[in-house]
Amino acid sequence: MEIISGVERRRRWSNAAKVEILAEADQPEMRIGDVARRHDIFPAQIRLWRRVLSPFDAPSSFIPVKLLDEEALARALRLSQKACRPDHAFMVG
Repeated sequence: MEIISGVERRRRWSNAAKVEILAEADQPEMRIGDVARRHDIFPAQIRLWRRVLSPFDAPSSFIPVKLLDEEALARALRLSQKACRPDHAFMVG
């Protein structure tokens, strides 16, 4: 049991420390609760950092798009299908 006397102050985590903890929590088979206990924080804090530091929350940007007519689309599909075909037939057996 830990007894805290006096006023407990809030800890400040640098972005680098947050990223390290998030990387540790993102390891395969790693549980957020275990990582949180190791760093003496609540699991909800790790989840909050994930939302706040997510690269997907970046501002939107536009991507240039080129519209194709049906003939150009058919040509592009034929080329992509041709590129996906194997050059050599492999025999099994």
